[in-house]
Amino acid sequence: MTASRAPIQFVYFGKLPSRGDFLRSSSASTPLVQTLDRWMSRTMELMASDPRWKQVYDEAPPAQFAFLGARRTVGLAGHLMPSHDASGRRYPFIVAGSFDVPEPASFLGTSPLTLSGLWTRLEQASQLAHACEDADGIHDALAKAEQQLHQPLPVPTPHFQEFLQTQSLASLEALLGDGRPLSSLRQTLLALGLLLQPVLTHGAARLERGVMLPLVKDPLYRPFIAAFWLDLIAGFVRRSALELGIFVTRTQGTPILIVGFNGACPRSLRTVFDPQSCSHDNIEFSRSDWVERSVDTDYGLKKLSSYLRDPQLTLSQARQTFRETFLGV
Repeated sequence: MTASRAPIQFVYFGKLPSRGDFLRSSSASTPLVQTLDRWMSRTMELMASDPRWKQVYDEAPPAQFAFLGARRTVGLAGHLMPSHDASGRRYPFIVAGSFDVPEPASFLGTSPLTLSGLWTRLEQASQLAHACEDADGIHDALAKAEQQLHQPLPVPTPHFQEFLQTQSLASLEALLGDGRPLSSLRQTLLALGLLLQPVLTHGAARLERGVMLPLVKDPLYRPFIAAFWLDLIAGFVRRSALELGIFVTRTQGTPILIVGFNGACPRSLRTVFDPQSCSHDNIEFSRSDWVERSVDTDYGLKKLSSYLRDPQLTLSQARQTFRETFLGV
């Protein structure tokens, strides 16, 4: 007999084309909504300092997001859509839910897989509300969505492990390339480890920028690849109190994963809306040949680099050697 799943705390707020006023859920006075509203408002203030912000905003993609930490027993997942009210005043529409995370350290790495279903339902609710032409329709769509949202269940470890064991560096690079030029996956993995290594001793003090990593258009593989990247990142923050801001979105039509290290940071959200700030405030790995200067200075790096030259190396083997090199585990 399957146990019933606990509901999540569902909230929504923002602007929709069919409404002239600001739309809020009945729980608008909760600290959760106030935090999200403050985050969004400060982001809009940042954007408004750029004369071209309206054009940038109108061209911005929707995004799935989450705030999670290795020591945080409450998580948040949501979907945001650039929107406006009936008078054309711009402000996003957000649907989100908070939930308990009993084992946050193990939840974090595979969270893109665990949250995939919840993100999909939140996105559908947002799209339905955006398409409604009257207040009753919006209310009904969101009320129905709330009834269908439940505590996300962690993905069984074997599912993720099977993906890691059946995919190789060559197959992952082919998936990520999708017909486009892509830098060496070997260099990307080396660069990611080298950039995050200071977190082990200094926390996020030296991480003023987030990281931007490639995903795929195929929705079946996308959460697995996002989990692969986030699992590598999670190893560096497992002992810290950092809250990660996780965004699955697009830039110039290409799916990407953005990970910030300061929770609900307005600068992180601005990078989702604005491609120019995205490349300025996030580290991306299309040009990572600088790692070659570091490889010969360290035995562990040289070993990892050598292993990563094998296109048939499984992702499971790559992950293990990466963890041995940078985390000592």
